[in-house]
Amino acid sequence: VYDVMQQAVERVRSGQGPTLVETLTYRIGAHTTADDPTRYRSPAEVEAWRHKDPLARFKRFLVSRDMLDEEQDRQLIEAIEEEINAAVLAAEAMPPMAPDSFFDYSSASLSPRLQEQRADLLRSIEPK
Repeated sequence: VYDVMQQAVERVRSGQGPTLVETLTYRIGAHTTADDPTRYRSPAEVEAWRHKDPLARFKRFLVSRDMLDEEQDRQLIEAIEEEINAAVLAAEAMPPMAPDSFFDYSSASLSPRLQEQRADLLRSIEPK
């Protein structure tokens, strides 16, 4: 990842425009609250990947270099949680959007099929 990011940064700095870097990682937790990952992966598999977790690895790196201690980590997590909670409260305080508004943001222009789906949605929620 480091090498690829170095290349991407150099590309941008040299005026060649933006670069999309696709990265893959392992999802340690359940996919949803209805998911039971023990049905398709073993605890040993999860534990092996837990040691490869990029966030945990970076934290260990910072701690090993005396660039982060447990108190700083706790404060950082607390600040992040406060920011997330504030964003959730702000989102929950917003007025409800029209049911079909997601069509306004899904693509630059609606295909005939999407226009049809929007019309179907609006018809389905019309008062009878």
